[in-house]
This record gives sequence, structure tokens and C-alpha cells, in this order.
Amino acid sequence: MAAQITQQLSSASLEDCNDDDDVYEVCTHVAIVRKTRELDSPELAAVPRGARNLLLEGDLGKLSKHVRRVRWRVGRDEGFVSRRCVRPVSWKSICRRTGRARWRLDVSDWRPVRGEQGKEWAFLMDLIPEPSEKERIGRFHHASDRYKALVSRLCARRVCAVCLGLEDATVEIGRTKGKKPFLLHGSQSDEKPNFNFNVSHDGRHVVVAAEPITVVGVDVCAPDSERKGGGEHDLEAMRDMLTAREWAWLDVPERAERFRLLWSGKEAFAKARGDGLGFEFKRLDIIIQQVKCKDGRRLFAGKPIVDGISLEKEWRIHLEIFEDGHVFAAARGPVHAVVDAHGLFKATLRKQSISSEELNDDLHLEWTPLSIADLVPDDQRRAYLRCVDDDERSLAPPPPALSPDSTTPGSVRYQTSPPPPGGVKKGSGVYVSEAPMDCAWAVYGRDDDYRASCAKDGCVTNNRGMILGYLTETQAGSASEEFLGELEPDATGSALNALDGQDTHILTLHLDGCRLVSLEGSTLCEVDRSGRILGPRSQVLGEIRPFSYAMQREVALYLCFLDPGLLDSLV
Repeated sequence: MAAQITQQLSSASLEDCNDDDDVYEVCTHVAIVRKTRELDSPELAAVPRGARNLLLEGDLGKLSKHVRRVRWRVGRDEGFVSRRCVRPVSWKSICRRTGRARWRLDVSDWRPVRGEQGKEWAFLMDLIPEPSEKERIGRFHHASDRYKALVSRLCARRVCAVCLGLEDATVEIGRTKGKKPFLLHGSQSDEKPNFNFNVSHDGRHVVVAAEPITVVGVDVCAPDSERKGGGEHDLEAMRDMLTAREWAWLDVPERAERFRLLWSGKEAFAKARGDGLGFEFKRLDIIIQQVKCKDGRRLFAGKPIVDGISLEKEWRIHLEIFEDGHVFAAARGPVHAVVDAHGLFKATLRKQSISSEELNDDLHLEWTPLSIADLVPDDQRRAYLRCVDDDERSLAPPPPALSPDSTTPGSVRYQTSPPPPGGVKKGSGVYVSEAPMDCAWAVYGRDDDYRASCAKDGCVTNNRGMILGYLTETQAGSASEEFLGELEPDATGSALNALDGQDTHILTLHLDGCRLVSLEGSTLCEVDRSGRILGPRSQVLGEIRPFSYAMQREVALYLCFLDPGLLDSLV
């Protein structure tokens, strides 16, 4: 039934479901759709960031070699993508509604474009107003640790703003004597009277958890392969941190994995209390049991015993072993367990009694994947992306020198390219019947005649060797290096607006199948999975060879700004 609904779901109905918790979007740069759940099955498509699908309970979380796979529709085809590549479209409204969050950011591949000397780093640092927090970031010796420390602090501010509906600029973060961060002025919402959060980073991930009523602590523990220098933990050196029962529990081949479960559970428990490393870990004995889960996650529950007294009625410790071996832990506890020497954090907790229903609510909430851009306030995201773009352009090689009779460039927001491929002199008028062997992709007309090609560096040349212009993933430039137009996300996030050189919206690219739609809402053309360019009556207008959905931005820019004549058969 879920598959039938997914097949029938149109792009229009997706746009009407922006607040539907069952609508999911691709949140990574690209998601590979495969024919079956097996990782070595044929690739159907490469779906770009922002593509959306309706996913029901039966579509989520089937395992294949410890990797969770979800059903995904591309045009009339149906396949499977990695679960880590998608998230609910309404993730922010869910957090706002519940006051609860479980976020994770894989920062293993994130580096500011120009390190700590560029505009991107300066922009992100300016989002943190507290001088003490900036100073703490600078204390880390390794650059990678400073990056994670920055992301952690951005997470702290953003989770408060999103969950409580606050303006990001009004968020003020304080710390207890035990260094537990908290919202300085607390929550004014009666539905979220004890709002608090916690952040952790290790290995590839930064994680943040927030709760509206219970106190919360969070931890992530990376496998040895993700630690500096690698190698196995010297578990013997950690023996004094564990109870005799816990140490005996480690006497199995999976001892490293079990140790991560214990350690992250202890960290989360101590961080929820607020005394962190001031709490003697050997006092805490955690009994860990696996939890059955239909969606493919490896979930565990920890039962805490402190000084021989069971705290099972007041505490919940949720643990999950992620696909890459990291362990995520979140601990919930009562307000009276908080250790706060100065009393400022306790003063923000207005509800003292917690019911068992509140303690168990959404206990195994899924961790939502975010990007760095998601941590930037909505009204500043475009400015942030321009800083990234400026840094990238500053690292690009300078454009070739212009001849005296060349046209002066306009807004050069892209990297220029060398002469046309294949050694053809620009403007020679020599007809070329085949695309260059080394091109990235080529365009053929409706009569299967070679029309143009795009080189790997973005230079687009027609079948007479003339440079039509230049393409990047988001922008198009003319042969004389003038800025022609760009693609920018629309308000829904499911489409990209094509804006010309005067920032006028001319067309819309829908990401559910590479569809170009007019401002009146009619489909002008669609590129199917095989690369055929189809008109509104499914007539073949041309073909892109080779084609994958990862290319649809460049193809749309080509059709909009460099070769709109290909669509002339529509009139």
C-alpha cells in the first residue's frame, strides 16, 4: 500500500504536505538510488539535495549489511536510498511543537573553505556573541577540534531558537560551575517549562539533544578507527572507571563496542546531572539491554544503578549504535538530580515533578541529520552561502587575460575555462558531428544530431566549436564571461528558482525529476532517467548523454540560459 501511495504521489501534493511528518527530503549533497536494498545493486539515479518523497512506516529502515535503506521514488521508478541521506521535511516544526530534539552533524568532511582566514569562518564565529565561548574554541590545539567546538556552540544556540521559536539573536547561553550549557533566561512556555539541552562531539559527529521537561545529557563515542592515530583503546587503563559487573560484561569479542555503550551512557548520565567529569564514573553501574526495533536501528536501553541503588524509576538512558560504529547516548532524569553550585540553571527549571509518561515520551526518537547551513539563522543563510561562494572564488585560478577587443566581464561568479575542447578554434564554423571524447556530457537534438557539449571544467561548446558559455552547479556565464543567471532554492526547499542577470525569476526547476516549470505552473520540459528531454506532451525534444539526476542543475542552467532554442518546438 505504501508503495502504491508513493507511486501516485505527485509533486503538487508534496508541496501541499510541507508540514507532514511523513514527507522526507534528501539532506546530503546527493543520494544514490539503487534498484534493490543491496548496496551492490544497479544505480537508478543520483538524487540531489532537496528532493522529496512520501515515506510511510513500511518504507523505512530495512537493513542491508548493517546499512539502513528506505524506499524512494524517482519519476516512475522506485528504488532504495541510505536512511542517513534523508530526513523529515518538517524537522523544525516537529522540534517547535514538542520542544524536543535529537540532531546529529557529520563534520568529518566539513572544513571552512579558507580555514580560519576566510569569510565563512568569520561569519560563523560572529554568530556566537559570548567572548568566553569564542575563547574556549581557540583553546583547542588541532584545527579539526576547533571546527567541532564551533559547530557545537552553533548547535546550542540553534536548538534553543528552533525548539522555543526564539529569534537567534536573543539566545543567551550560560554555563554551570560544571560547564553544563543552558539557556540563560530559561523557557517562558508552559508546555516546555524545563527546556534544556546538551551537546557532545567525538570522531565524525557533533550531536545535540533537547528536552522540554526532563533534564538531558548527551554523548557520542567514536570507534578507534575515527580517533587520531587509530589503534585500540587500552581498556585496562579504563578499568577503574567501571564496576566489576561492567568489566565482566566486556569479556566478549565485541568488547570495544560494548565499552563505547558503557562509556557514552556514563557520560550522558553525568552531563544530564551537570557535574560531568566531577562525577565518579565507578559509582554508576549501567545494565545495558538491546531493544527490539522494526526500523533497523540498533537500539539499547541502560538501567542506572548508583552506589548500589537502582534509579530505574527516575532515569532513562537511550543508546544507539550508528551505521559507522559511533555510539549516541541520551540520558533523561529528574530535576532534583541537577548539580548546580551557582543555582542559575536550576532557576530556569520551573516544573519539579515528572511523570512516567513524560519520562518515556518519544524515548527512542531518531537522530535527525543536519548540515552547517541548517545551524545558520534563516534570515542570514543567504549571506552565509555568499561568504562560502566568495571564499571558493578567492581560491580559484585567475581568468585568462582578455584581448583588447574582448567584452568586459560582468558579474564573474564562476571560474572561466580554457579554449573549446577538441582543439577546435573558437568560431571557426567547422561543423563537428560527434561530441568530444573527453566531455562531461553532450546534448543531442530531436533528430539525434549532436548539438553541444559540456567539458569537465564547465565550458559549453556547440557543434561548430563556438563557446556558448560556462556552467557551475548553480550559475551560468556567457562566452564573454558575463553573468547570465543562477539557481536559488525556493521557499519550500523542493525546487530551485532560475534567476536571470537582473535577479528576475524566469523558471522553476523541480527536483523530483528534473522538470522545468513556467511561472504559470505549466511544465515546459522534463528530463527522464535515460536523459531524454520530453516536452509537455511527452514529445522528445532532445537527449543528454550521459545523464544522472545529480546533473540536473547544470542541465537546467544550460536549457534556461545557454540553449533555450532547444525548447522552440514547444511553440
